[in-house]
Amino acid sequence: MTNSACHILALGLLVAAGAGCDEKSVARDATVARAAEPEDLPTPTKPPPPAVASARIELEPLEMDEVKLLKGKYNSARACGACHDSIFKRWSRSMHANSFNDPVFKSALLKAHYESQGKAAAQCLRCHSPTVAATGDIYGTTPLTREGVTCDYCHSIGELVTDGGPDLRYQVDWKAKHGPLTTAKSPAHDTEYRPYFERSEICAGCHDYTLPDGTIVFATYSEWKASKYAEEGKQCLDCHMPRLRGPTVVKTAANGKGHDVFNDHELVGGHEPSQVKRAMTVTVESLTRDADRVRAVVVLENSGAGHYVPTGIPSRKLVLTVSATQRQRTVFQRQMTYQREMQAEDNRTLTEDWEIKLLSRRVLRDNRIAPGELRREVFVFNASQTDDVALNVQLSYVYDPGSASDYTPRLDVSLAEFEKVLPRGM
Repeated sequence: MTNSACHILALGLLVAAGAGCDEKSVARDATVARAAEPEDLPTPTKPPPPAVASARIELEPLEMDEVKLLKGKYNSARACGACHDSIFKRWSRSMHANSFNDPVFKSALLKAHYESQGKAAAQCLRCHSPTVAATGDIYGTTPLTREGVTCDYCHSIGELVTDGGPDLRYQVDWKAKHGPLTTAKSPAHDTEYRPYFERSEICAGCHDYTLPDGTIVFATYSEWKASKYAEEGKQCLDCHMPRLRGPTVVKTAANGKGHDVFNDHELVGGHEPSQVKRAMTVTVESLTRDADRVRAVVVLENSGAGHYVPTGIPSRKLVLTVSATQRQRTVFQRQMTYQREMQAEDNRTLTEDWEIKLLSRRVLRDNRIAPGELRREVFVFNASQTDDVALNVQLSYVYDPGSASDYTPRLDVSLAEFEKVLPRGM
């Protein structure tokens, strides 16, 4: 059994193994800068509850006089929240904050830990609670571990590095808090500017996942990098961490002088229906008849995502259902699935998240929709020309986490559903 990483189920970051070793630093100007800031930025609003149940927690920030920042160690997000209240409130509702507590992840972690004879847990937590690399708390006995991808982990990333493998990793530097602002100053801690906080590389360490044998399990970052969005300078953060109007530092902070714009740290993605619905457009390009033969052309367009749809863990899929009725009687029905499917060494198709992460050895098929792609599907069927034909088109985004489904409902989001009628005789 391999001890390879059981990586992110939703969102997360990957801590560098052996940080500070002779790994090659990645050039900070390796990609184009983020697009300019718009003038009419939205203000934060509370989002609807997620479609997938999770053990979400909303932490409360410490009071100002309770904060004592640790040196050479990770600090709790609650300490950050004392000054950075607006950012903290958004982050505390995110899947980053709940990446350890998520029951989908915990179920996968339990199986992966058992099947790998205890070797997988530390690897899984490199994304779901990356502070564990320093604390060793693989069982989540401390509040810090249960904060998941916590503020101080991300803002302690001093370099993006590579150890010769295909995936970027993160090198931790506790001397300062790092971020995207060139003018940031704080009386509480040292600050340093890092340009990659406004670029997609900051996401790469966990949103690309390649097994030691070279099997690519998922590659969301690489999908973006090969897309038109990367060429145009549109970053992952533009969709998943858009800028909001609001203070970066509370007014009561000692000598607090912040900025009036911050990035949304709620980081909505594939777990949030409203985000998923913006990705795909579905149309009926043509609906024609030749005697009793009907021909329908349905077009799927990845019009809103800078990566393939679906992306991430291969247990996510798109399901297209096309049916036709005459006089309320079904005369045709077909269902098509768009998914990346992985196989194990024994040619078994893998369906549960934990085994996909540990046992994948090859891609069985991958028919997902690329960024900007128009996919035309043609359906031909018999239908009497003496009656109208009602063509019904449904597109759904489905995520079934497998082993967690006993107590966690699967995500099933309707992206489109509509009907088009072909009149009789036409």
